[in-house]
Amino acid sequence: MSRSGALPVGHLRQIRGVGRAAQVAAGVVVAASVVTSYTDVHLAGAVRDYTYGDDLTALNDADLLNRLASIANLLLYLVAGVLVIVWLWRARANAEFFCDAPHRHRRGWVIGGWMVPIVSFWFPVQVVDDVVRASSQYVPPRDGALQAAPPAAVVRRWWGTFLAMNLTSVFATSQQSNGLAASSLSAARSALDTGAALSIASTVLAVLSASFLSQVIALVDELQTVRPPVPWWQTPTPPAW
Repeated sequence: MSRSGALPVGHLRQIRGVGRAAQVAAGVVVAASVVTSYTDVHLAGAVRDYTYGDDLTALNDADLLNRLASIANLLLYLVAGVLVIVWLWRARANAEFFCDAPHRHRRGWVIGGWMVPIVSFWFPVQVVDDVVRASSQYVPPRDGALQAAPPAAVVRRWWGTFLAMNLTSVFATSQQSNGLAASSLSAARSALDTGAALSIASTVLAVLSASFLSQVIALVDELQTVRPPVPWWQTPTPPAW
């Protein structure tokens, strides 16, 4: 049994297929974010046109299109999230196959880290960082430490842009809700314009985050492919000095 308390894994898990699916899904989410940003801008413009005498039908159509795009974006985001978690679960199992170095969090946090409030701001990135390090040949199979492996800067870039994307999206949604609930057209225009600008910023961050995530997945796949597929419990025990 490893020092992390996890049972040894009898074989390597296949991660390349689900990793590529996660990469594709992240790209689809980016495309959906672009569409959503367009509908946010379109809705803000429809409110402005309505102020200057345009008919209510165009405004309702813009609102419906925006709602549909937002729902589709959310569903695609959830699908991509599930694929990333499945990939990470398998990659973590492989990391525990290669070496017995303890991770900062038990394997259950591969899933729970995304769902538990507050800790979701840093647990997932620590889980991914530990998987990257444990997959590296810098960490020996037995009695090693994950700190022996150099940090992967791309993990920090992915997590930074991911958090920024989500926070910006939350603020954009809040502004749009305020705009739709505003008691005056001028207040609605101001809130929706701000929401549209934040939505565009969120989409830019989504592009960066998806790109860095794709690099993280490719990095783990490369590390786990290059490393000899020998379980740590079948490697020689280091001599005692």
